[in-house]
Amino acid sequence: DDIFEVQDEVSSAIAAMVAPVVKGQEQVKLAARKSVNMTAWDYYLRALSAFNNDEGSDAVTNLCDKSIELQSDLSDPYVLYCRVLVNDILNGDSDKQAKRADNEAKLHKFAKIAYDLDGENPDAVIVYSRSFNIKRDYDKRMELAKKAVELNPNHAGANFDYGLSITNSGDFEGALVSIKKAMELNPMQQKNFRGFLPLVYIGLKDFESALQLYKELEEDGPLQTGGKSFKAAVLAHLGRIDEGKAVLAEYLEVRTAVKTVKDYEKFAPTIIKEILMEGLEILGLPKS
Repeated sequence: DDIFEVQDEVSSAIAAMVAPVVKGQEQVKLAARKSVNMTAWDYYLRALSAFNNDEGSDAVTNLCDKSIELQSDLSDPYVLYCRVLVNDILNGDSDKQAKRADNEAKLHKFAKIAYDLDGENPDAVIVYSRSFNIKRDYDKRMELAKKAVELNPNHAGANFDYGLSITNSGDFEGALVSIKKAMELNPMQQKNFRGFLPLVYIGLKDFESALQLYKELEEDGPLQTGGKSFKAAVLAHLGRIDEGKAVLAEYLEVRTAVKTVKDYEKFAPTIIKEILMEGLEILGLPKS
């Protein structure tokens, strides 16, 4: 129920954010290694391509398994496997959720292996940090996210993840700085990084900026279910009650289990829960 537990819009943004790694960068990594089984590396590159082309979890993890079977001391396949596991854990699909316990156990195992193999690799540190986020050990989560940035201050993903991690302690100002830096470092991923900024602005109670971002995001298509409840609350705090009620109605039409603010609580991210619940109550959603 923290930042990584927001389904729909937010989890899908995570799935996109971790993504495209240029093959040329992977070749630079390969050149720096002393001994690599080329077939194992080829399986990893094929897994990476499958991941970037959205070919599905099984297609990626099967190729990672083949790479690991041939050479178990490469961190890269474990890191990629963990990225897939995080995405599946956060996916609201019922089939994915049925496998959540197993996926969490595998994530914790593989993230530690990746970190133990290559603790100076920001990508390995990031997935290990995410493992602790899933465990709700937020102090360790922040410690590792900070380490990833220290290892490479110009790593866009590390800056983004650090920004996410410090929202758990309520540092929305710092999160805004880190996420904007990630956007500057990797303009190609700006759209995905930007998807988290409304939550940060809500945490800062900068509702005008949050609403403006939702308008920009809607230019690329309608908001997903979770985002509609956030936007409704933002409109409420801005005093735009009729608009907020209309957006809330769209949300409630899909989230049929939500009848009261108390019901909504289980769907709201902890970091901005009180602000959202207050907004929906202003719009007339019964308290209990």
